[in-house]
This record gives sequence, structure tokens and C-alpha cells, in this order.
Amino acid sequence: MMHCVIFMGPTFYQRLIHMAEDKEHRVVHPLTWQPVADRKRFGGVRFREMERDCLLAHSASLQKTS
Repeated sequence: MMHCVIFMGPTFYQRLIHMAEDKEHRVVHPLTWQPVADRKRFGGVRFREMERDCLLAHSASLQKTS
């Protein structure tokens, strides 16, 4: 049996006011569905191999597609 001090107290959570999907605004290439590279044309960040592996590692393989 371990003898230790345990702290118990209230925990408060807050909900985000915005959703990431609502803030998404970018121009995509019609063939590859990747964001265009030019900042003048409101280009975005590309979703490549490392980003895919990160989502798979965090069990986020199911994404909303619309």
C-alpha cells in the first residue's frame, strides 16, 4: 500500500467559440485538392506525409469529407 497525498478539486472547461471548419478559407487545385502555393492567391498549408502520419498516430483516421 502506498501512502501519498492526493489533491482533489474542481476542474473547469470552456468550449471554443469557433470551429476550425468554419474558419477554413483557401483556394485548392481542382486536380489534387491541395492548396495553391501562392500567398497572393490565398494559398494554404499542404497536407503531406508527416501530417498524415501524425493523424494516424492519434487515431484520427476518420475525417469529415464534404
